[in-house]
Amino acid sequence: MAAFVRAMERVCQHQHMLCPVTLTTLSSRAVDCTVPLLFDRTDAQASARAHECYRQLFAQGQTQGVLPYRVPASFMQLLAAPTEPAWQLGARIKQALDPDNLLSPGRYCASGLTPDQAKTASVVSI
Repeated sequence: MAAFVRAMERVCQHQHMLCPVTLTTLSSRAVDCTVPLLFDRTDAQASARAHECYRQLFAQGQTQGVLPYRVPASFMQLLAAPTEPAWQLGARIKQALDPDNLLSPGRYCASGLTPDQAKTASVVSI
């Protein structure tokens, strides 16, 4: 956990952001970590820095085998893998139930697939 926290601190410091890490013990084998990114949304540079910081935090966590349990819709592309069967199935279900993409746009399926690709995507990789 110490190595993980140090890595998060390095990423935030590189982006000139605070790193208020919160660790919550869920069990003897599970810990929840929160790293809120505090910035002024009205400042375009601060917003861009925060978005880049989020991408770097995600990548660093992924390198260490740690992924967020909840991802903002605007960053779903970091998590989604359009070539993976589960994401292809999600895209097919989304296309069938919500062809106009009205419900939770950008969530629960790989946004890299076009509606036509989602219709024909294979659920099984060959």
